[in-house]
Amino acid sequence: MGYIDPKLVDGAAAVVESFTCAICFNLFEKPRTACSKGHTFCAECLTAARARAPNNCPTCREDSSVKTGLVVTICAYVTSVIA
Repeated sequence: MGYIDPKLVDGAAAVVESFTCAICFNLFEKPRTACSKGHTFCAECLTAARARAPNNCPTCREDSSVKTGLVVTICAYVTSVIA
């Protein structure tokens, strides 16, 4: 096996971490952004979290409504690249 640049491995890990739900720790499934700070979760995880604390971000507790946006587009692209 050839040389693998550690920077590449670190970079790949950072990308995966950026698209990982902080509730279930899996890659986003139907991502939803929960607040203006961009905290994003799987739709099902966010729904379950909001059953306990409606309209609050599970990470920072900011009062907000469910939003979708650029994260959905980026996740679709990343999923297509790694599939």
